[in-house]
Amino acid sequence: MNKDKMKKIITNGIKALETQICIDEKIDKAFDSLFDGFPVFTATTDLEESLISTLAELSNSPDNVKEYIYWYLYDGYNSIYINGKEVPIRCAEDLFDHVIGEYYYE
Repeated sequence: MNKDKMKKIITNGIKALETQICIDEKIDKAFDSLFDGFPVFTATTDLEESLISTLAELSNSPDNVKEYIYWYLYDGYNSIYINGKEVPIRCAEDLFDHVIGEYYYE
């Protein structure tokens, strides 16, 4: 698979995860208002983890790529330091272009 095709698959997968995470957060807020904040919506957790693992497997360093995807989705995505230089990461394409794409070679 060429790098452009891999980029499209991975970035589309990450965007789908971002959409699902937003939906899950809305469901959590609704549950919080109904149940005093105790229930947590986890119906899609296994699916999210499986998709992240599958996307990472497309690279030559799946453990590293998986950690970067988790970082981007759950810890924030403002910037990352690469070789001592701050690189902005504002979208899935930035993540691929500056980080994930470095782990791919044909």
